[in-house]
Amino acid sequence: GSPVPAWTFVTPEGREILMRRGSRTKVDAFMKFDQYVMSGTWPQTTFEEYLAQHGLREEKVERVANYIPEQTIDNGPAKGKVLVLGWGGTYGAIKSAVKILVDEGQSVSHAHLRYIKPFPKNLETILRSYDKVLIPEINNGQLIKVIRDKFLIPAIGYNKIQGVPFYTEELVNRIKEELA
Repeated sequence: GSPVPAWTFVTPEGREILMRRGSRTKVDAFMKFDQYVMSGTWPQTTFEEYLAQHGLREEKVERVANYIPEQTIDNGPAKGKVLVLGWGGTYGAIKSAVKILVDEGQSVSHAHLRYIKPFPKNLETILRSYDKVLIPEINNGQLIKVIRDKFLIPAIGYNKIQGVPFYTEELVNRIKEELA
């Protein structure tokens, strides 16, 4: 058989990195490689050209934010002392804990992310409307790293890596620590 078409890009240090056609990911479709696929050949690409294509892909992904709903506050005031930001399976425990504290008159709110890449366009405005942002995660802190990196806010992590979900009581206690 004929060899699998491949392309290389060269890093600034001169290291060549080979990409085989079969190893492409679906997100590469965002990049402008269609002309190469049509011709069946993959030209040598410099690192700078690769980065430019990557930048174009990132811009396209970020434009998706124009088509997703804005982030909402699930419970609590639109501004305040503590925002508890969750995603995925933490919803129930966070919702219950925040409801208990709101019913007690505490300045705490809950927002639950349904879109992560890209984030909703108004997320930064919401995050900056609170003195503190607490992010409970049932892992080693994946979301908090992205939030800190993208929005440059001092979000506070609360991680649980025990294979069991958060309990409402433990979240109530942790949120009260941040309110104190």
